[in-house]
Amino acid sequence: MSKKTGDRVDHPHHLGVWLNYGDVNGLDFWNNSGEIPPERSHRYGTIYHRSVDKMMYNCTRASLTAFADWKSPDGHHAYSHDA
Repeated sequence: MSKKTGDRVDHPHHLGVWLNYGDVNGLDFWNNSGEIPPERSHRYGTIYHRSVDKMMYNCTRASLTAFADWKSPDGHHAYSHDA
């Protein structure tokens, strides 16, 4: 990536687009650390990538349609767009 004046440099490994939320139906999808103590792990969900279904781009815009499963620690869906 090309550096530009004013760009932040504190997280150079963040090269993608992330959508995370701290509370989805009572589960935290923000923190994806493997260091969560077992006694607190029931509070954290996991986002599983399923597919990229559509990509469109031109010189000024880009669009990506992706699907993912947002699951609770016991494997149940925490959120469904069909609900």
